[in-house]
Amino acid sequence: MAWRPSSSPAIRRARASGEALARSAGSRAVLGLMLEPACDWRRAFKSAPWTVTQTAPPIVRKNWTVLVATPRSRQGTAFRGPAAGHEVVRNHISHKPPILTDALKPNFPKELFTDEETAQLSSGPDRAANLARALDAMGEAKRAGADLVAFPEVVLDRFFPQRRDDASAFALAEPIPGPATEQIADRARELGLVTVFNLYEVDGQGRYFDSSPVFDADGRLLGVTRMIHILDCDGFHEQCYYHPGDTGAPVYDTRAGCIGVAICYDRHYPEFMRALGVAGAELVVIPQAGALDEWPEGMFEAEVRTASFQNGYFTALVNRVGEEERLTFAGESFVSDPEGRILVRGKRLEDALVLCDVDLSLCRTSTARRLFWRDRRPDLYPGWL
Repeated sequence: MAWRPSSSPAIRRARASGEALARSAGSRAVLGLMLEPACDWRRAFKSAPWTVTQTAPPIVRKNWTVLVATPRSRQGTAFRGPAAGHEVVRNHISHKPPILTDALKPNFPKELFTDEETAQLSSGPDRAANLARALDAMGEAKRAGADLVAFPEVVLDRFFPQRRDDASAFALAEPIPGPATEQIADRARELGLVTVFNLYEVDGQGRYFDSSPVFDADGRLLGVTRMIHILDCDGFHEQCYYHPGDTGAPVYDTRAGCIGVAICYDRHYPEFMRALGVAGAELVVIPQAGALDEWPEGMFEAEVRTASFQNGYFTALVNRVGEEERLTFAGESFVSDPEGRILVRGKRLEDALVLCDVDLSLCRTSTARRLFWRDRRPDLYPGWL
């Protein structure tokens, strides 16, 4: 008996959802749908008033095929989030690993996708206000559909390492757990949101660190990554304030996936980025304080894209933004996929919540996992370094 697309309940539901979303979206691209393995989707959507293509690379999980319906007028958009003053930027470009429109998510198995949000924030002189803004950003991220939110480097304070030997900065440090992280943990628990934070830490021995506590969606503190490599140069006098980290390169098994953290300067060290890959990271979050035009043209993104490509994981660089005493922080946070392609980019010099949906299973089929990792020679490397 011949199978007819129109006889399939899944096709009928998918077309109804897709057509309704296409009408309401206007110039915005939308995604669908769950189809039976035998479905000839090209034939089924031949008469649709919008272009339907399979995602690239294809996303097929448990007999689900994800398609993207793109109105012919445009292939990208940015739109306002729920809170004034923040721009939520989505990547709807159909030739890149795509974003699943929130309204269609109930039609898909949840395990296919992780919604990741980076909070590209400026920091004012009022620490309590900065913390309140971070907590608000977590709520906005959750309303936008995020499963994970990440923050820039030392987001609770002005960037004190731009000054050399400022003794007053040590009063900003607090333990983990401590007053600020307890509030972050409570908010993560309330929202069911995996959270990668960053702040100035002091431990029980009086040592100071640039630290990223990682909280699971139930608010549990899974661990703390401390920055290992400590910079000292004009505008970044970090050796005056931080001890070298002693936590290694851990990867955290969270509800949103296996998450590693490379704090700012650590991202420049291929050994550290490779260690996160060896430990099984699917997404590496990079809390950053990157100044405007700090590096040669293109290098801000290029080295992180290369790390993604060489190691077969997603990277999310989360940058500070705004003008401070001696430095202006650029923003332009971004997410790279395991092939080194930029999926979404935040605005320059503006606060933003940058939203990106990622399919972490693409790590397993990445070029690095198929080729580079297969042909490694770890027996040789120790003698070289």
